[in-house]
Amino acid sequence: MKNKKLSITWAIGILFMMLSPSFAKDVSLSWGTSTGATGYRIYCQADNPNPPFPLCGDTRNTSTTHTVSGLNDNKSYSFAVTAYNQYGESPYSNIVTEKTTVVPAPDNNSGSTTGSGNPLTGQTEITDAWKKVTLSRSFADPIVIVGPPSYRDAAAGVIQLRNVQSNSFEIRFKEWTYLDGKHGSEKVSYLVMEEGRHTMSDGAVWEAGSFYLGSSGNLTNQVFISGLSSTPVLLLTAQTSDDGDKPVMVRAENLTSRGFSAGLFTQESLLGSSHAQEKVGYLAISSPYQQGSVIANGTTQQYLLGKGGIASSFVQITEDFAYRLQEDQSKDAETKHTPEEVCALMVGSAHFAQPVTMNEKDTIVVRHVEGSWNPSKTSYLGLRRGSTWYLKGTNSATAAAVTLSFGFGDVQSTDQVFAGDWNDDGVATIGMRRGNTFYLRHTNSSGPADQVFTFGQSSDQVVIGDWNGDGVDTIGLKRGNQVLLKNSNDNSPADLSFGYGWQTALPTDVLLAGDWNGDGVDTLGLKRDNLYCLRNSNSTGDPHVYYNYEQAADVPVVGDWNGNGIDTIGVKRSDTYYLRNSHSSGAADITFKFGEAGDAPLSGKW
Repeated sequence: MKNKKLSITWAIGILFMMLSPSFAKDVSLSWGTSTGATGYRIYCQADNPNPPFPLCGDTRNTSTTHTVSGLNDNKSYSFAVTAYNQYGESPYSNIVTEKTTVVPAPDNNSGSTTGSGNPLTGQTEITDAWKKVTLSRSFADPIVIVGPPSYRDAAAGVIQLRNVQSNSFEIRFKEWTYLDGKHGSEKVSYLVMEEGRHTMSDGAVWEAGSFYLGSSGNLTNQVFISGLSSTPVLLLTAQTSDDGDKPVMVRAENLTSRGFSAGLFTQESLLGSSHAQEKVGYLAISSPYQQGSVIANGTTQQYLLGKGGIASSFVQITEDFAYRLQEDQSKDAETKHTPEEVCALMVGSAHFAQPVTMNEKDTIVVRHVEGSWNPSKTSYLGLRRGSTWYLKGTNSATAAAVTLSFGFGDVQSTDQVFAGDWNDDGVATIGMRRGNTFYLRHTNSSGPADQVFTFGQSSDQVVIGDWNGDGVDTIGLKRGNQVLLKNSNDNSPADLSFGYGWQTALPTDVLLAGDWNGDGVDTLGLKRDNLYCLRNSNSTGDPHVYYNYEQAADVPVVGDWNGNGIDTIGVKRSDTYYLRNSHSSGAADITFKFGEAGDAPLSGKW
């Protein structure tokens, strides 16, 4: 279809009203109809008649009148209007300038009648398959808001909606397109509300609306129906999936009592690319308090509002759930994200969250874990036997707490198994190296690798650590008398290399890594026979600590066995483990049997 060019001619009349008690003004505008328009945008600016002007309103329909609220007293405001449809936006109309004055305030009670604006909330289980959710009542113009998906399957992606109807909608979890698309069950909250502005019985204003966005990575200004009394909590959800194989999330910034900026964000590797227009729904809640009550699902329920900083590590929000920001890895392996301000709403057991700053431009999605988030401060043992892995939850002679399937059924000479916090979520998960290919899993559950990359040579010895203190464990290699350390889990070369060894490196030396002094950075050590040499910086030089422990033929393991923040040495001999809580010679502090003599050991804070 050929694009239809828009033009607009208009006449404008101004009526002044005063909003009590702030002495702000309402300015009512009217203009002529523009053929083919699906909506009109209103632009205004105080004390400067020279365009461009900030966006001050959007009819989102063919109405040719609009009221701009929240204007200041005794200011000269200039106004212009544009018409738009799915093909574009017209130039400004002629500009009209008028000065606000003080007049008596009329009665300004507005909003829906009690009941018509009451939300419907719930929670549902979803996978990568579309699921229909049937609502208990019908809506004339429903807006659906969904909360952060759970973190049972760590593969990154977004919630998608389609076919939003008066009494139902369809929902699924869509992984970013660089992943395999198969996703396990996740729990997600939803809220459905009638479009419009609703004043609730507790005095809070809940405004539900919609607008359209296209392309990706570009933010456009959006405005509320009229100015709110305070900066609201804002939640956003795409109502459509018209470019279904190119999933998007909605980011926002510049949130004020008048409006906000919003844009569609694809996976990072596709940012800036074209995208079909999607309808986006929003919910803005303005309340002088951080809590209140609302009639939801036919009963009065308490709700909580909040704003706070969330980053890539989980933060406990209530005793029932914790939030984190999850970046995708379509462009690079780095997933650490600067804290963003996140708006949050909790109604009963349903909960919702929306980032409203852009401190980093990377694509992010809020994820949640169910229940209390208490990552272990203590390292525990694990082992691999073929493709079966056993992870312990205590350092004692008990059965494994977790049994899972991962990797290869056979055992090859180049295989090395290990664990690390690959994505800064505070939990160590399993990984292995075969040949020069690394396979990392982001949850301690059965399934394929979440990250696969190559680094080094199959004959290199592997060591794992957080070399720069950023919370993410990455790969290190020993090759002869050289150490190669990476700060990202991808195909890139080493970030740091240096000679290692105490006196002269021996081929029988075993490279180790741990936080030997509790400073949050892992550094190297080595085992030579039963002598352990530990260094507190990743550089060439003599060890800071060295001591003898147990026997030369023992297999070493490293961990924080007592949760004091300092890694120490343990060894495996046949099926028995001997763990020491200090950097010194002496008897083991902890001894227990686990597994079989031929099992490959690993350790981590599960």
